[in-house]
Amino acid sequence: MSFNINDETDDLFIEDYRTVSFQIYPANDNTTRIAFAVNDFDRQVVLDVTPNQWNKFSIPLTDFYPPGTGPDKITRMDIQEYSGGTAPFLFYLDQFGFIE
Repeated sequence: MSFNINDETDDLFIEDYRTVSFQIYPANDNTTRIAFAVNDFDRQVVLDVTPNQWNKFSIPLTDFYPPGTGPDKITRMDIQEYSGGTAPFLFYLDQFGFIE
């Protein structure tokens, strides 16, 4: 799953936010890890998730880019199954937002 910021939306400046927050529901026992990336997969956080229940995450943006090292804008966000097991993998995303 990928979210791209296009020319018709307001820019998302990293300095305007401290944290990204969301919930993930792994809908089967095969989905146990998720990778979340901001702008590219060189800067990702791998999250352990418990199948068949909502898992809430609040991740400081400094986990992706320490102060003064990141780009000005958030241009893309990716959420990818990262368990490495046997497909099928399925998860739902909800309550996504940035916190100032």
